[in-house]
Amino acid sequence: METPVILALETSGAVGGITYFKGFPLLSVTVPSKESFCKNLFKIFKFFEKFEDFTLKDVDFFAVDVGPGSFTGLRIGVSVIKALGLVIPKPVVCVTSLEVLAYQNRTASKVAVIRNAYSGEVFFGLYRFEDSLPVAELSPLLVKATEVDGLIPRDAVVIKEETGLSPEAVARLAFAYINRGFKDRIKSVDEVLPFYLKASEAERKTGIKVS
Repeated sequence: METPVILALETSGAVGGITYFKGFPLLSVTVPSKESFCKNLFKIFKFFEKFEDFTLKDVDFFAVDVGPGSFTGLRIGVSVIKALGLVIPKPVVCVTSLEVLAYQNRTASKVAVIRNAYSGEVFFGLYRFEDSLPVAELSPLLVKATEVDGLIPRDAVVIKEETGLSPEAVARLAFAYINRGFKDRIKSVDEVLPFYLKASEAERKTGIKVS
């Protein structure tokens, strides 16, 4: 099998960006979320177009971090993937932010992953590794920061996300899923949905769910 070309997006946290990946990053740009993912993602595509080695027609898979993370960031990332899929219909590898964090620390046998959800809450995941890929020991949770210590087993290495995730990390996990034949991770564009875990501020204030 020829090495697949992946275009990966990360928009779930404090930093994000796009990577053009073929076993390793060929092109990659990361930007802070405060500079607006919505504006900058399309600027990144314009930047990529200046390089001879980049063409969307060569992409075999899209990959995206579906969350949990920033409500607005996740909506942007998924919307961009859906827009790209309308132009170039390609399968999408969906990964979660907690799996990406775990996969970056796969030398451990078990990891407890903690990501800031703000307002005194955290996203929590507990993973073991099978063939170097993360397998959830329990479903990802949104919990109060004061309660998370009680969920961490003694034999787990604790991983706290501090600076955000890179699009390269998303691409590497997607690449691993593709190579291992994890077909359940590969979706059509229409099937891609954000994994919020936490309601938006508007939902919390009004009680009206945003779909």
